[in-house]
Amino acid sequence: MNWADLYALVATSCGYTWAEIDAMSLSALRELLAYWSRHPPAHLILAGVFRVTPKPKSTRAGFADLAALAPSGVLSVGTASGSSR
Repeated sequence: MNWADLYALVATSCGYTWAEIDAMSLSALRELLAYWSRHPPAHLILAGVFRVTPKPKSTRAGFADLAALAPSGVLSVGTASGSSR
């Protein structure tokens, strides 16, 4: 299960915040998913009608790649000699 997609679906369909979704029980989530299997949210119907497909995953650097540039937690920007302006 992709939790990020599940949170995004509930937030988009219901307008809930992440904190509200965190407070939901798994049985409540199962009930929503069962309901949506019979009556899909409008944005999913429109995506199907217009044949919207997910964009390919970006090859841009992610947060982990950026964090690796600053292992001590501080990114120092300076000249080639290492001194900053």
